[in-house]
Amino acid sequence: MPEIKLYQTDIVGQASGFATLGDICGDHFGTLMDMVTEDTCAPDHSVATSIYMRKYGFFLASLLSLAAQNRTWDGTLDDVYVVHNEGSFRFQIEERFLRKREDQDLPFLLELFGHEVVESLRRKGKVSSFTLWENIWGYVLWVYEQTDTDLAREDLHSLLEDDVWQPFKRRSPFRRFLNGRSVEECSADFKRITCCLLKELPSKRKCAYCPFNC
Repeated sequence: MPEIKLYQTDIVGQASGFATLGDICGDHFGTLMDMVTEDTCAPDHSVATSIYMRKYGFFLASLLSLAAQNRTWDGTLDDVYVVHNEGSFRFQIEERFLRKREDQDLPFLLELFGHEVVESLRRKGKVSSFTLWENIWGYVLWVYEQTDTDLAREDLHSLLEDDVWQPFKRRSPFRRFLNGRSVEECSADFKRITCCLLKELPSKRKCAYCPFNC
């Protein structure tokens, strides 16, 4: 499925990388922080974590893109390999874990590859979970702009409701980022309500959607 390459994810026969997501959520978090800091000169782990999660948003988006095409990748965090090359990150997953989508796959993806990763990096990086979820939300919204199918529309509706997030979260974190607007309005004029901390890098450059641009 070459289209998920748009989301910095490669489906391969044998995945490899400097670490797995399981490693990063465990003992290799410091290694990840060293890489992000070297690449960006991030001043602390909070900033470095948020910068990394701007990249990780691509990966969760790739899984939701597959789901919208009635496919599920059902490996674990230890089966997702993170590749670091020339200051950027990509993700490798193996084709053998692809299968036809089943009814409970959307909450499975959100809990394992969303909630567990966000909570782990939130604690380790000492950064707001809302910031990390909004780093993901921008790419999720992009997925559904690119995928015009009944299943994609159903999934987007579900992501904005609370049921699919329970019991691991009380409410949909994505609905908050609509900030009272419709999905169509947000797509046409995307604006963040949290800061991704890009402006804390030495360049002081803000992202195009920064709430501090107002």
